Amino acid sequence: MAKFEYRKLDILKGRRASFGIGRRLQMPEQPRHGRGIYDSPEWKALRKEMTKAHPFCASCGRDKTRLYVDHIVELKDGGAPYDKRNLTVLCGSCHTTKSNAEKRKREGRA
Repeated sequence: MAKFEYRKLDILKGRRASFGIGRRLQMPEQPRHGRGIYDSPEWKALRKEMTKAHPFCASCGRDKTRLYVDHIVELKDGGAPYDKRNLTVLCGSCHTTKSNAEKRKREGRA
């Protein structure tokens, strides 16, 4: 048998991952779909400006935690991507709670 035996595993959506015996699973590179504006220089500058102006969660007031600049009206629902009036700063917990509620509402489960 060869020093490393490589096998293929079928995983989600037809992607394949290979691994060698005694080696970690190596996932193939995946394109970053849906990132759109979030990788743009405009968004990065706006995010920095928003978190500097509002260094705490707008919902619960937490600070000294990772903050997310969140679209009040989500882009999927037609929200303006770079309009400061459509942006708020949230901590991770509040961002997740808000995003899950919006998703349920969009799916008609609210």
